[in-house]
Amino acid sequence: MLELDPYRKIYVFEPEKSVLEACIKYGLYQKILDSKRVEIIYDPTCSECGKYAGKYMESRLNIYYPTFTIMPEGPIKDSLRKYYTAFSSTNHQKRSYYMSFRENTSLEFKGLPDLVFRPEAKRAIIVSAGPSLDKNYLELKSAGKDTVIIATAPTMRKLYKADIIPDCIVISETSAGCKEFHKGVENADCPLIFSSTASVPFVYDHIGPRYIFCPEGFEPAEKLAKKNGWPIIQSYGSVALTALAFIIYKGFKEIVFIGQDLCYKGGFRHAEGTSHRFTKSELNPTNAKDIFGDDVTIPNDFALFKTQIESIIKQHPEISFLNATEGGVHIENAKDVLLKEVL
Repeated sequence: MLELDPYRKIYVFEPEKSVLEACIKYGLYQKILDSKRVEIIYDPTCSECGKYAGKYMESRLNIYYPTFTIMPEGPIKDSLRKYYTAFSSTNHQKRSYYMSFRENTSLEFKGLPDLVFRPEAKRAIIVSAGPSLDKNYLELKSAGKDTVIIATAPTMRKLYKADIIPDCIVISETSAGCKEFHKGVENADCPLIFSSTASVPFVYDHIGPRYIFCPEGFEPAEKLAKKNGWPIIQSYGSVALTALAFIIYKGFKEIVFIGQDLCYKGGFRHAEGTSHRFTKSELNPTNAKDIFGDDVTIPNDFALFKTQIESIIKQHPEISFLNATEGGVHIENAKDVLLKEVL
């Protein structure tokens, strides 16, 4: 880092005394201090870094992941998770985002205000691709006109092949591989909600009406929204969270989650016939209980999404949130229910 920028000062916040002792033992500490541009702060509670972040807003934050994994759980670690996902990942993919925005906005589309659901619809079900979806997705066939079905893109094939036609599909993933979600259901023509930086091949192939989602923090999307009088909506990097932000914007007062496992169950990450099915090993996963009291494992990225969902729920006490993910982790302030009880 010293070599990358010969002028920038570097602050190092280290929570582990053993790391600092090793740095001294092997002669690195003095070498670092001799540069005159490094300040090392012993920060066992991980609180000092927050003070510096607020003091120097122009600073760039670099997170050393192995240190992050051993930090105690709490507000600081949650904030760093959000930063890592929302900002670090955006920086890495910035070129791809601009390309996707350019191509997606060259297609025919409308704004979110133009998508209107039937007036009797009072409840929205967000369908995610967790493994528990295999248990109850067929019950969606009994959904009445008072219920709209919001399908995340990975679930569309599973639903269409069961003759369950969602009221709309939502996609925020950027990967060109998302084109595969259309395979076998190329004639799916329900409305598509797509992030301005979503997978170009998927958005291009969709034959139904398209409605653009303009996320907060991406300047071209914000300009497009302001030009057309469309909402700028906070997005979080997960298609389920994008769907949640959209349906809150649409004013629904009862929101139901299904397939939102936020954990591994039986060695699987996703339901059959949706996205990649098998899990990969995770560093320092969290052990937890599902809504039935069974043991599950929460990988790091799902722990972040769980925190974000709970934060959104807390911000909207006027909405009733129901968790009908039959096998998923309990979500704070969401009532655990069975889908058949809801419908």
